Amino acid sequence: MTSSVALYRKYGVSAPRLNCFPPARDWSQRGFKEGNTPKISLAEHDYALYVHLPFCESRCGFCACNISVARDERYFGEYERALLQEFENKLDAWALGQGRLTQLVIGGGTPTLYAPDALASLSKHFTTKVNAASEVEQWIEIEPRVTTAAHFEVLGAAGFRHGIFGIETYEDKVQTTIKKKVSQHLMNEQLRHAKANGFETLLANILIGLPHQTATGLQDTLDVLLQQEMNAIALYPYMHVPWVRPEKRDFDEGDILSEEAKADLFASASEFLLRQGFVDLGQGSFYHQDHPFVTLFAENKLKRNYMGLGPKAAERVVGLGVSAISVLGDTLGQAPKELGRYLQWAAKPEIPFARWTKPNAKQNAIAKLIRQIWEEGTFHLEPIAWSPSEKEILTRGMASLRQDGLLESQDTQHRITPLGRQFMHQIVSLFYFPTLNIIQE
Repeated sequence: MTSSVALYRKYGVSAPRLNCFPPARDWSQRGFKEGNTPKISLAEHDYALYVHLPFCESRCGFCACNISVARDERYFGEYERALLQEFENKLDAWALGQGRLTQLVIGGGTPTLYAPDALASLSKHFTTKVNAASEVEQWIEIEPRVTTAAHFEVLGAAGFRHGIFGIETYEDKVQTTIKKKVSQHLMNEQLRHAKANGFETLLANILIGLPHQTATGLQDTLDVLLQQEMNAIALYPYMHVPWVRPEKRDFDEGDILSEEAKADLFASASEFLLRQGFVDLGQGSFYHQDHPFVTLFAENKLKRNYMGLGPKAAERVVGLGVSAISVLGDTLGQAPKELGRYLQWAAKPEIPFARWTKPNAKQNAIAKLIRQIWEEGTFHLEPIAWSPSEKEILTRGMASLRQDGLLESQDTQHRITPLGRQFMHQIVSLFYFPTLNIIQE
C-alpha cells in the first residue's frame, strides 16, 4: 500500500468541499419579515455571474444536480424570459452596473441543449448590460452527446475559452449502468472543434466510485484522456444519494463501491496524473503543467469561488436561474429549487431569495481563511477567536496533518505541502465541524 492510498483511506474522499461558507445545508432563513430583508450592493466590487440552465433530455443515473427533463423547446423560451427578468431585477436592486463583471459561467443541466445563437445571445446580453472587464473569463459546461460543431464555432466567437466536458467515464459497463454513453470518437471530434475555435481549457469531469467501476477501467479512461490531449481533469467522488435522486435507486447496493475502494481509486488516479505532468491545483483539479493556470497557481494569482478556479474567479457570485446560489459578501442566498416556483419567483423583485443566511463576523472570518487556503495554501489561526473546544479539535486535527506530511507549521504560519494539495477539501473541512455550534447560536 502506498502512502497516498493510506492517506486517502484515512481522510476519505467525501468530505464537504465548503465551496461557500457556511454551506447551504445550514442556511435557515426562509421568507422575509419587515426589516430583515438583506441590503445588497455590488457597487465597486468585482463579481462573477453563474447562469443555471436546468434542462436535460433525460436523467443520468449518477447526477445529483438540479435538472428538469424537457424536450419541448417552448420551455426553453419561458425559462429564458424568466432569467432575463431576474437579471433586470438584480441589475438595479444590487447595483450590478456599478460593480465589475469578471467571470461568466453557464452550467446545468445541459446548457448545450440550447441553440448556439441562444447561448451567445445570453452571454452578450449579460456582458454588455453591465460594466464588464475587458475580457470576461467565460466557461460553459458541455454535454458531448448534444453539442455540435456550430456550438463551438459560435461560442468561440462569443469569447468562451473554457469548456467543462461531462465525460464521467469511458468504461462501457459503467456507462450502461449510469445511462450515459459518450464515445471516444465523438469526443475526438468535439475536441477538434473546440481547439479550432479558441478553447484553451479542455476540462474532463471524471467520477470516482461509480457502480461497477474498476481500477482497470478507470486507468483506461485516463489513458484515453491523455491521448485526446485533455489539458485538465477534475476527479469527483460519486455520491450515492437515492433519497435525493430517486433514479439512483436503479443500482443494487452491492454495485456501489465502498469508501475504501473509492479511496484506492482516487489515490491511483491522482498518482498517475502527477506522473504524467499534471499539477494538483486542489479539490481534485489536475491541470497539465503547460496550462497557464499552473503558472498562476505557483504565483498565488489563481482565484477560486464556489464555481471553481480561474484567474478572474471573483469572490462575490451572482446566481441566476432555478436553485442558483449567490455569494454576496455578508449575505448568501439561493433561488427556489422547483422550476414552477422559480418561474413565479423571478418576476418578484422584492423577494431576493427563497432561502438565505447572513453569516456572523466569525463565520465570515472562517470563509476568508478557507479562501486563503485554496488560493495561497497558507493560513493563520490567530485572527479568529476560537472557543476552547474548537481549539482542541483544530490542534488535534492539525497535528495529524503535520504527522502525515500534509501541513507544515512555523510559529503562527501554516502552509499546505505539495502532498497536502491532494487533500485540500479534507483540510478545509476541519474548519466546518468546529463551527456547527456557532451556526446554531
